[in-house]
Amino acid sequence: MRIVDHQPSSWFLAEEDGALFLDVNCSQGPSGFSLLTRLTDDERVRIVREGRSATDAIARHLEHHATTLFAERDLGPDWQARLSAAVTDWQAAKRST
Repeated sequence: MRIVDHQPSSWFLAEEDGALFLDVNCSQGPSGFSLLTRLTDDERVRIVREGRSATDAIARHLEHHATTLFAERDLGPDWQARLSAAVTDWQAAKRST
């Protein structure tokens, strides 16, 4: 898994084997959590075609509906650990350039 784009304090977009994953920082009142999901084919095509504006729109939609979508779309702690490792590698690469 590798990080392909990032919006600070909002989301990370990752890619692995052609699939796209979006980790959205969700804020619901006084609490916050992360929703990591594999993007659907339609979402993936939209991001490839429209770029960052599509990623922002999809992230906003996921955040707005996070509590209802969480159970069906969140990939869980194992995938979150994989994403965290990718973020760590991405940050290290940015520091070394």
